Amino acid sequence: MEPNILLDYLKISISILSFVFAVWQYLQKRRIKKIIALEAIELHKNIAVALGATQAAKNAIANGQSANFEIGRAEGLCQSILHESAKLYCNLKDTRIDDIDDLISNGQLSNQYKHIYNSYSDPKRGWLRMKIKGLAKLF
Repeated sequence: MEPNILLDYLKISISILSFVFAVWQYLQKRRIKKIIALEAIELHKNIAVALGATQAAKNAIANGQSANFEIGRAEGLCQSILHESAKLYCNLKDTRIDDIDDLISNGQLSNQYKHIYNSYSDPKRGWLRMKIKGLAKLF
């Protein structure tokens, strides 16, 4: 075979592979957007129900009734919202336990909910990654 024909076959193969990879990336992006949209809808639904429970508790208190049921419902829904938002954040940012520790030390997250974020994060980095991260902070 001539070298030009071989080069042409190589160019065509690379073009086909590039096209297939581009289609695959597009489909993956659509899938990820769909998952994020479903998570956002779930968060919205829980927030709406929690706000309704809070308003019902306020009305019960104003009418002199016991609001224990509504307060418990609102608290449970807020816990659910916290878990959903932690899961969404950790999955989108691909966090590690070290990242959560950094966010807590910077005051961006409460230490009280560290276990929730750690449950959705990857294990700690190895020794070499920690040293590289330390060097990155210097520069």
